[in-house]
Amino acid sequence: EGNEIQYTVSEVKVEGYETKVDGTTITNTYKNTDKTEVSGKKVWEDYDNKFNTRPGNITVQLLQGDKVIQDTKVEADKEGNWNFNFKDLPKYDGEGNEIQYTVSEVKVEGYETKVDGTTITNTYKNTEITEVSGKKVWDDNNATDRPLSIKVDLLQNGKVIDTKEVSVATNWKYTFEKLRVYDANGVTYKYEVKEQPVAGYKSEINGYDITNTKIKDEQHTDPKDPSTDPKDPSTDPKDPSTDPKDPSTDPKDPSTDPKDPSTDLKDPSTDKNSDSQVPPTTEKDKPTLLPNTGGTSTEMISILGGMLLFLLGGSLIARRRIK
Repeated sequence: EGNEIQYTVSEVKVEGYETKVDGTTITNTYKNTDKTEVSGKKVWEDYDNKFNTRPGNITVQLLQGDKVIQDTKVEADKEGNWNFNFKDLPKYDGEGNEIQYTVSEVKVEGYETKVDGTTITNTYKNTEITEVSGKKVWDDNNATDRPLSIKVDLLQNGKVIDTKEVSVATNWKYTFEKLRVYDANGVTYKYEVKEQPVAGYKSEINGYDITNTKIKDEQHTDPKDPSTDPKDPSTDPKDPSTDPKDPSTDPKDPSTDPKDPSTDLKDPSTDKNSDSQVPPTTEKDKPTLLPNTGGTSTEMISILGGMLLFLLGGSLIARRRIK
C-alpha cells in the first residue's frame, strides 16, 4: 500500500530494573528490592508499676529523617515484654543510598522518655508533692522572758534540709511546702521536725506541733552553804539557850548543887573532923576555873593551902630522919 512502517523497540525484562522506552531509547533504572526491618523494645523504670501509672499500651513511631512514615501500638506480651517491629522496609532510596530509620514514642503522661537506638526507656517522673505544717504552743503562763521567735528544722530521713523561723508574726505557725513524697527508688520520704533549743524551756513534739513548757526554778541545798547546812549551829533547831544539856541551862547548877562543897551546909570551920580529915574530891566536886564570888569558896582555899603546907613539912622531916 506504500505506507511507511512504524517500528518500535522494547526490551526483555531485566531482573531488578525498571524499563522506560522513549522512541528508540530504552532506559533501565535499577529498582532496589532489598528489604529491611526495624525492631526494638520498651523499658519501664517505674518501680514495677508501684503507683499504677503505666498505660495499657503506647505508640511507637518510625521515622525516615524527620518524617514519620509508620507507627504501631505496643503492649506487653504474655511474658510482660514490650517489643515492637517494623517489617518490609525499603533498604535503599531511589538513588541507591541506604535509608536510615529511627524510632520515637508518643508522649506518655508522667514519664520521661529516652531513646537509645531502638530501645525506648520510660522513667516515671514522680511529681507528687506534700507539705509539713505545725504550730507552736507555749506552756509558760505568759512568761515575760518568752523569746520573740524560735527556729524549727525540717528533717528528711534524719537529715536537716530546711529551717523556718516561727514568731508572733507567723502566729506561731509554720509550713514547709513542695516536698517530694518519694525518693528516686520510689521509697516514701520520712519527714519530721525538731526545734532548736530554747533556754529555760523543755520541748515536746506531737506530730508536727511543738509545745514548750517553762522549766520551773528549783531551790537546791548546797552542802557547802552554811546557811543551808542542817549541822550548822545557826540553823540547828536545838537552840543552845534552851538545850537542857547546856551548862548555862542545866538544872543542876553548881552554885545550888547540895553536893558542891561550896554550898555544903556543913561548915568546915565547925566540923570536928576538919583538922584531920578532908572529904574526898569527886569529879563533880572539882572546883571550876571560873571565880566564885561566894564566901565559902575562900574558906576552902585556905583549908587546902594549910593542908598543902602540912604535907610539905612532913615530907621534909621524913627526909632528914632518913639521912
